[in-house]
Amino acid sequence: MRDPKTRRYQFISHWTVDAPADAVYAAIHEVVAYPAWSPEVKEARKLDEDHRWMRTRSFLPYDPSFDLERTIADPRAGILEARLTGDLEGTSDGPSNPQRMAASSHSKRTSTPPRRR
Repeated sequence: MRDPKTRRYQFISHWTVDAPADAVYAAIHEVVAYPAWSPEVKEARKLDEDHRWMRTRSFLPYDPSFDLERTIADPRAGILEARLTGDLEGTSDGPSNPQRMAASSHSKRTSTPPRRR
Protein backbone atom coordinates (compact mmCIF):
# COMPACT_ATOMS: atom_id res chain seq x y z
CA MET A 1 0.00 0.00 0.00
CA ARG A 2 1.28 3.44 -0.97
CA ASP A 3 2.08 6.03 1.71
CA PRO A 4 -0.76 8.63 1.56
CA LYS A 5 1.82 11.42 1.95
CA THR A 6 3.55 10.36 -1.28
CA ARG A 7 2.66 12.41 -4.34
CA ARG A 8 2.83 10.90 -7.81
CA TYR A 9 4.35 12.89 -10.63
CA GLN A 10 5.10 11.91 -14.19
CA PHE A 11 7.78 13.81 -16.08
CA ILE A 12 7.92 13.18 -19.82
CA SER A 13 10.32 14.76 -22.26
CA HIS A 14 10.86 14.05 -25.94
CA TRP A 15 14.02 14.97 -27.79
CA THR A 16 14.73 14.73 -31.49
CA VAL A 17 18.43 14.66 -32.17
CA ASP A 18 20.06 14.94 -35.60
CA ALA A 19 22.76 12.33 -34.96
CA PRO A 20 23.41 8.63 -35.56
CA ALA A 21 21.57 6.33 -33.16
CA ASP A 22 24.79 5.03 -31.57
CA ALA A 23 25.96 8.60 -30.83
CA VAL A 24 22.61 9.44 -29.22
CA TYR A 25 22.74 6.29 -27.10
CA ALA A 26 26.33 7.05 -26.03
CA ALA A 27 25.42 10.61 -24.99
CA ILE A 28 22.42 9.50 -22.94
CA HIS A 29 24.41 6.63 -21.41
CA GLU A 30 27.13 9.02 -20.15
CA VAL A 31 25.22 10.54 -17.21
CA VAL A 32 28.21 12.41 -15.76
CA ALA A 33 28.36 14.54 -18.94
CA TYR A 34 24.73 15.73 -18.64
CA PRO A 35 25.60 19.09 -17.01
CA ALA A 36 27.55 20.02 -20.17
CA TRP A 37 24.48 19.77 -22.43
CA SER A 38 21.32 19.54 -20.29
CA PRO A 39 20.19 22.80 -18.65
CA GLU A 40 18.11 20.81 -16.11
CA VAL A 41 21.13 19.00 -14.64
CA LYS A 42 23.35 20.99 -12.28
CA GLU A 43 25.67 18.18 -11.17
CA ALA A 44 26.26 14.50 -11.92
CA ARG A 45 28.78 12.06 -10.45
CA LYS A 46 29.76 8.45 -10.99
CA LEU A 47 29.45 6.47 -7.75
CA ASP A 48 30.40 3.07 -9.20
CA GLU A 49 29.92 1.10 -12.43
CA ASP A 50 26.10 1.03 -12.23
CA HIS A 51 25.33 3.95 -9.90
CA ARG A 52 25.30 7.68 -10.53
CA TRP A 53 24.21 10.69 -8.46
CA MET A 54 22.50 13.75 -9.93
CA ARG A 55 21.32 17.17 -8.73
CA THR A 56 18.79 18.96 -10.93
CA ARG A 57 17.17 22.36 -11.23
CA SER A 58 13.50 22.71 -10.33
CA PHE A 59 10.73 25.15 -9.55
CA LEU A 60 10.73 23.84 -5.99
CA PRO A 61 12.52 25.88 -3.30
CA TYR A 62 15.44 23.40 -3.50
CA ASP A 63 17.35 21.40 -6.11
CA PRO A 64 16.28 17.73 -6.03
CA SER A 65 19.08 15.16 -5.90
CA PHE A 66 18.85 11.43 -6.40
CA ASP A 67 20.82 8.28 -7.13
CA LEU A 68 20.39 6.45 -10.41
CA GLU A 69 20.96 2.69 -10.49
CA ARG A 70 21.32 1.38 -14.03
CA THR A 71 18.95 -1.56 -14.45
CA ILE A 72 19.17 -2.03 -18.24
CA ALA A 73 21.89 -0.87 -20.63
CA ASP A 74 21.56 -2.59 -24.02
CA PRO A 75 23.23 -0.62 -26.83
CA ARG A 76 22.20 -3.15 -29.52
CA ALA A 77 18.52 -2.72 -28.64
CA GLY A 78 19.00 0.97 -27.80
CA ILE A 79 17.47 0.54 -24.34
CA LEU A 80 18.53 2.34 -21.17
CA GLU A 81 16.69 2.18 -17.87
CA ALA A 82 17.52 3.33 -14.35
CA ARG A 83 15.90 3.16 -10.92
CA LEU A 84 15.87 6.51 -9.07
CA THR A 85 16.06 6.90 -5.28
CA GLY A 86 16.33 10.07 -3.23
CA ASP A 87 14.26 13.24 -3.65
CA LEU A 88 12.75 11.55 -6.72
CA GLU A 89 11.83 7.86 -6.66
CA GLY A 90 10.85 5.73 -9.62
CA THR A 91 12.26 4.83 -13.03
CA SER A 92 13.71 6.61 -16.01
CA ASP A 93 13.99 5.07 -19.47
CA GLY A 94 15.11 6.04 -22.97
CA PRO A 95 15.89 6.23 -25.81
CA SER A 96 12.84 4.36 -27.04
CA ASN A 97 13.42 4.37 -30.81
CA PRO A 98 17.07 4.74 -31.80
CA GLN A 99 16.41 3.36 -35.28
CA ARG A 100 14.72 6.65 -36.18
CA MET A 101 17.69 8.51 -34.67
CA ALA A 102 15.38 10.20 -32.20
CA ALA A 103 16.04 9.95 -28.52
CA SER A 104 12.88 9.74 -26.53
CA SER A 105 13.07 9.72 -22.77
CA HIS A 106 10.01 8.71 -20.76
CA SER A 107 10.42 9.05 -17.03
CA LYS A 108 7.89 8.00 -14.44
CA ARG A 109 8.89 9.05 -10.96
CA THR A 110 7.20 9.05 -7.60
CA SER A 111 8.35 11.83 -5.34
CA THR A 112 7.93 12.79 -1.72
CA PRO A 113 9.93 16.00 -1.41
CA PRO A 114 11.28 16.49 2.11
CA ARG A 115 10.01 19.52 3.96
CA ARG A 116 12.51 22.35 3.68
CA ARG A 117 12.43 25.34 6.00
